[in-house]
Amino acid sequence: MAQITGVVTASHGGTEYSLILGMAGLARLQQEYGKDLAPLMAMFEEGQMPDFAVLLRVTELALQRHHPDADRHLADDLLAADITVAVRVINAAFEGLQAQGGQGGKGNGAKAGGNGARAGGKTKARKG
Repeated sequence: MAQITGVVTASHGGTEYSLILGMAGLARLQQEYGKDLAPLMAMFEEGQMPDFAVLLRVTELALQRHHPDADRHLADDLLAADITVAVRVINAAFEGLQAQGGQGGKGNGAKAGGNGARAGGKTKARKG
């Protein structure tokens, strides 16, 4: 069995959480937002305001594998403490797909960057 990659860690209230957006999570997002994940991909275009509902949903789904009892409030708290957690989870998911030879989104993947939302950096929404 292949080693699971793409795990992102986040801390809150003295507890460390492991988040991963695997195939089940990606499939759920496709069910909810369409096969092309348009609302998610649109956030990574230049000048687009992040869709906080989508970021929250990504965080909720990413908690489910290792923390099945986690609720919406924990996802909200993690995201409020570090909004880049959802972006890092998304980037890790698509990097994992690319490493396995999958497409991983449009072109070279769903790397966040256009609106300042990139892994390891601070997320800033640009003003219109």
